[in-house]
Amino acid sequence: MVLDILQHFTLFSTDQKHRRIKQICRYQQFDTVNKMVARVVAGHPKKGLIWHFQGSGKSLLMVFAAQKLRLHPKLANPTVLRSPPPSTPAMCPTWWPCPTGRCCTMR
Repeated sequence: MVLDILQHFTLFSTDQKHRRIKQICRYQQFDTVNKMVARVVAGHPKKGLIWHFQGSGKSLLMVFAAQKLRLHPKLANPTVLRSPPPSTPAMCPTWWPCPTGRCCTMR
């Protein structure tokens, strides 16, 4: 369990002062991601993977899930899609890498 957390559930981000911050999952994120991955591996992701509520940690949970899905040996390099950046910069997570360089935090 500890090695799983270190490999799949640990992120590093930076704040406004460019300090590095380590973020580790909460127990519900760990449990939920593992259940999501098990459903995908079993071939049952037909009706969505999870339902979220405000303040539930869904942004980090999705990053953890994408990271674990991409590294899973049975899935053979799955395609992980991301939604476009939010329209307001206040909502944009600055720790999310933007592959196009057009994220609202990089304008």
